[in-house]
Amino acid sequence: MYFYVNVLMTLIVLLFLVSGILVKSGKYQWLFSGYETKQELQSGRDYIKRLRNFIGNFCFVIGAILLLAGIFDHYHVFYGLVLSIASLFFVVAFMLIRVQKYDRQILPDKKRKGGARILLGSLVVILVIVGGMLIYGSMEASVEVGPDRIEIGGLCGTTIDMSRVSDILMINELPKIQSKNSGFDFANVLKGNFRLQGIGEGKLYVSSGTPPFIEIKYDDSFVIMNFKDSNTTHKIYDGINKLRKAE
Repeated sequence: MYFYVNVLMTLIVLLFLVSGILVKSGKYQWLFSGYETKQELQSGRDYIKRLRNFIGNFCFVIGAILLLAGIFDHYHVFYGLVLSIASLFFVVAFMLIRVQKYDRQILPDKKRKGGARILLGSLVVILVIVGGMLIYGSMEASVEVGPDRIEIGGLCGTTIDMSRVSDILMINELPKIQSKNSGFDFANVLKGNFRLQGIGEGKLYVSSGTPPFIEIKYDDSFVIMNFKDSNTTHKIYDGINKLRKAE
């Protein structure tokens, strides 16, 4: 799932950057047709150019922030990611306020308020989508242990055949994360494919930064997981070991 999210985010970044170039170059002149019809503006062309530059620069800034957020997310820089997301909303809020400078001189109150509602509504939709993704991603993974397989449900879930498991360990320290290839990474919650120092690439389903952690080795990969309640972590570990010994 998050592979497609990453592709979508890349396309969105490109969309903002390309839109910024096209707007500043005058390719989207139809966006400013309502301003051109006002003959009372003595410096109409200069006025439109300033507005065009403002919107183009806004597109560049949003694209750059989203690009930085993606880089911070990939390299597991949590505070950088949080600052990027926070700055995004400040920039959008600034744009909503600043653009009124242009609308106030051109548009009647009714149309100006209507445009503000549309922009505000768009911001609310973005907040709801981002908030929903954070809530869903932060939910603990469900784990079902059977005699022939281990099923990990939820976001970035996977299934491991018990016959492929070569070892299972209880560890007290999570190896250093070098990068995230795809998945969810927010606060102490980690889900998806990560590259860890010393052991390579595998899957993480970590709900708490506090040990213990279960490490399941299989084929040439691994799964490391834990739960907020350490008793649940121990229970899952004991259940897997009991079934492996019964084989």
